[in-house]
Amino acid sequence: MKALVVYYTLSGSTGKVAKEIKKILNFELWEVGIRRVKPKSGFFRVVIGTLMSRMVDIRHSKYNLDEYDLVFLGTPSWLGKPNSVVLSFIDKLPDLRNKKFICFSVGMLGGKHAAESLSSAVVQKNGTVLGTYWFNVNELKEGLNDEVKKFIKSLDASRHAKEA
Repeated sequence: MKALVVYYTLSGSTGKVAKEIKKILNFELWEVGIRRVKPKSGFFRVVIGTLMSRMVDIRHSKYNLDEYDLVFLGTPSWLGKPNSVVLSFIDKLPDLRNKKFICFSVGMLGGKHAAESLSSAVVQKNGTVLGTYWFNVNELKEGLNDEVKKFIKSLDASRHAKEA
């Protein structure tokens, strides 16, 4: 199975989670790619875009997801909102029919809402969301690997429940 981890990070926490997902899934015999989405604009434009729920220009806006079975989307949670860079990435994608996604957010407050908002953006583009997850930054400091393993285990459990 092939998966792609797509994320945006500013302080580095979302990037650490994305890299740990790649590491763990590769260990479990998946073939996993990773791509960091970067904005064309500066920090303040990204912050304002996120807080005002506006799109921002991103670099390399053309992505081909056809070769992947599953896409993990990661965003920092800023005041309970997904980052505008990741939302702009989704907005630039073509119709996502027949594509499967798992959305995650990393933050302190409102992270669950940010992951759900990210999932809604995928669904609006006709993608299928298999799960959402929120990583609390404070818990990551003590056990990044354990938290990511718990995340992957929860996805596996929910997949088996849907199949039953």
